[in-house]
Amino acid sequence: MAQRSSPAAVAERIAAVDWAAPWELAASHAGSRPRLLMEYQRRMGLWARALGLRSPVTFFDLPERVAPGVRADPELVARVEAGWAGHYLWEPVRSSCLWALHWAAVREAGLGGFPGEGLTGARRAALAEPFDPLLAAYERGGGFHRDCSGAFIDLELCAVPYRPWRDRLPPADPITTTDPAALDALDAADTARRAAEGAPGARSAADGRSG
Repeated sequence: MAQRSSPAAVAERIAAVDWAAPWELAASHAGSRPRLLMEYQRRMGLWARALGLRSPVTFFDLPERVAPGVRADPELVARVEAGWAGHYLWEPVRSSCLWALHWAAVREAGLGGFPGEGLTGARRAALAEPFDPLLAAYERGGGFHRDCSGAFIDLELCAVPYRPWRDRLPPADPITTTDPAALDALDAADTARRAAEGAPGARSAADGRSG
């Protein structure tokens, strides 16, 4: 945990997201964004399993489950919500931004060890920060939505299956860092792959579809 993850820093990070990101931005990050979304799903699945949650969904209020009643400062919440003005965003996108903010408040309150939940030692060490990959995905191209079939989360130029969190375990290739340079490398590899396939407009291989 660094300043980047304080409630104020998280609010600033979310407020800086371009929710009307141009097509070119999403296109330039078509390699990293689906991977980041899948990594978020994987991490939330690990948290859900560790907490013994029965819900199959990957979008849920984790901070409320861990520390009921611990919420971020209302002024920070209002700042985040103000950034949505004039933008249509899928409800899980809005909710997840607030959950990330509340999660920062939980950590700031010194509840990161969660002894009451028995998440200590090796079990706790195996649980990575849950919301960082998702915020990184937003920073690299705005939001996303569920497609018409209901089976995929659509990121415009790429998509990932909308699956229960149990289907994300174990990971095939987890993302261990959201450092921009590492994510840029994923984008470069994706661009090279699509160029080699001769399909510059293809959707990400993460979903098995082409467009």
